Amino acid sequence: MMIVMKATATEEDVRSVAERIESVGARADVSEGAEITVIGAIGDRDHDLRVADLGLETYEGVDHVMPILKPYRLATLADALAAAISESRSA
Repeated sequence: MMIVMKATATEEDVRSVAERIESVGARADVSEGAEITVIGAIGDRDHDLRVADLGLETYEGVDHVMPILKPYRLATLADALAAAISESRSA
């Protein structure tokens, strides 16, 4: 999960989001850029679900939240479809 902070987010806003991410067992990786700060929520799928349930979109200073990984079943289906298309084109 990636949390993109607003350009106007304060250090306290960033710290608050990072602490909330860590409260559910994920690791918060804060990357500060020239314009914005991005927080990566690092963990397994269980952590992703917990972070998604936090409602971080409503936190002060948060611009938007982006899932990074496709849900497992959808990713598996997409891979299977891509393989089937590739096989049919080669035949």
